[in-house]
Amino acid sequence: MTQPLRIGIDIDGVLASGFATKAAEILGKPGGWLPDQWNFGLSRQDLGKLLDQIFAVEDLWLLSPCWEENCKALVNFLADHHNDVELFYITARRACAGYYSLQRQTRGWLMKQGLYQSNCTLIIAGEKASKKGLIEQLGIRMFLDDHLKQVLEIQAAPACGVFLLDRPYNRPRPGSIPVVRNVAEYLEEVKKWLHLIKQSPQS
Repeated sequence: MTQPLRIGIDIDGVLASGFATKAAEILGKPGGWLPDQWNFGLSRQDLGKLLDQIFAVEDLWLLSPCWEENCKALVNFLADHHNDVELFYITARRACAGYYSLQRQTRGWLMKQGLYQSNCTLIIAGEKASKKGLIEQLGIRMFLDDHLKQVLEIQAAPACGVFLLDRPYNRPRPGSIPVVRNVAEYLEEVKKWLHLIKQSPQS
């Protein structure tokens, strides 16, 4: 019997939009705005102040809005391929204010979106952690992130195909990086791999 394919996905900027929404609100930007630089074009000191304001919001992660199109695509994929994959959510988010822990807020949010099934695992990697080591340790074969630095590091893991979700703040980037416009495009790549596995004589 073929083992489920281990795949992974980041949360913030990919599925959840709470961080970006709160940043836009504090900076006086319109709804749906995304920065064209990872550091918002701010000095280190001003960026630190902005982050402190964002993470002071109570239950930021639990009450985060979502990227609806991306979440819907993943919900449908999980329903169709429950036995084919193991999905790992790996996030480097920082704890925010509120009664519930970072882990409980994040898991509660995933459950509310219908994204936490029996074949799903949540891993809080830590704000400054590299995800590459976790991906190699867990045997994850495909991963999606919006953070260019993380994607470049994960590319060094030879057994994992990593994709970058196109966002204004991760442009420009090397042409060698596979880029997708949304989660649905990433999942199409996963389906191609699943098809190859099922066609293999060993399956």
